[in-house]
Amino acid sequence: MLTAGSGREGLLKAACEHPDVILLDVMMPDMDGLTTLENLQANPETQNIPVILLTAKA
Repeated sequence: MLTAGSGREGLLKAACEHPDVILLDVMMPDMDGLTTLENLQANPETQNIPVILLTAKA
């Protein structure tokens, strides 16, 4: 299992490690989850990794 403390860190780890799936919080420091998802989908190295979005906000 890999973890990242921010969207930017997550993008770097996803591109390097190619995880099977990404669990992505919508509320994150530095870059929110939706922006992170857009960046993942724009990158050919990460665009096919399944992403599950979650949030604690109602």
